[in-house]
Amino acid sequence: MLYLEQSRSNNMNLCFNWFEPGDTRRGDGEPLSIYQMIQAMIKRFSRDETEVFITGLSAGGAMTSVVLATYPELFSAGAIVAGLPYGTASGVLEALERMRGAGGPQGKALADLIPQPAKERMIWPAISIWHGSADVTVAPSNTRAAIEQWQSVHGLPEQPDYADTIDGHMHRAWIGQELTC
Repeated sequence: MLYLEQSRSNNMNLCFNWFEPGDTRRGDGEPLSIYQMIQAMIKRFSRDETEVFITGLSAGGAMTSVVLATYPELFSAGAIVAGLPYGTASGVLEALERMRGAGGPQGKALADLIPQPAKERMIWPAISIWHGSADVTVAPSNTRAAIEQWQSVHGLPEQPDYADTIDGHMHRAWIGQELTC
């Protein structure tokens, strides 16, 4: 297991820079650093490359979106926890707006933000999206945007295969189709 940590020299709040253009592209910044750390772990510990998973909370959830979008071939699955969709902000002011649930693309335009993989991809990584209803930092409305983004990338129908409510919280799943939220 690899635990990533931000340094104050990269971000004064110790958050990942999921909104900075230099930290949202394949082969650049934080996504490249994360990719290199994962590759080093796979090599050092002789791990199976088909069993790599990623998760993150808040800015870590948003960076999970970035890494899944920029290095999809590396992951079997990822869990975006209280995060944001990929590519919806380019700078601090837009990031703060998106965190509040204001502005940004919707629907298919969200999926269009995710770059096409550098090589042909058999299957996009499975995605699990989690968000609490009382989050005061990242508006829960970002959940819908993240779902829309990955639904479109996966070519999934709007209606899930399974839906219910657990302890007052909605649970939906597209069974065998790589998206759960």
